[in-house]
Amino acid sequence: GKLPADELAWWAGEDGRHAGDWWRLSPGVDVKCLRGRGDVLSMLVRLQPGSVLADHGHRLEEDCLMLSGEIFLGDILLRADDYHLAPVGARHVDGFSEPGGLLFVHGVLPE
Repeated sequence: GKLPADELAWWAGEDGRHAGDWWRLSPGVDVKCLRGRGDVLSMLVRLQPGSVLADHGHRLEEDCLMLSGEIFLGDILLRADDYHLAPVGARHVDGFSEPGGLLFVHGVLPE
């Protein structure tokens, strides 16, 4: 199938807006953008112990790979090396990470 315009733009190249250091998304949750084009990003998400990743939706598919630690997304537990796909329109209830963790995510920032 044909990719959405944002996804096609991401594959076309990097726009430089998103590269840089870690920045705070919410208390205990930091993001480092690795590559991006428009709103579509490849990023690392670092969770401090006891942090909450706020409820959010997905206007594009989001790939998530747990690199270390763990997080509960509702009743789904992701541990190191676990992969999760959030389809378009899916909502994540608050994610909670007791030990903290590091995720690789390809998608858009929460709205």
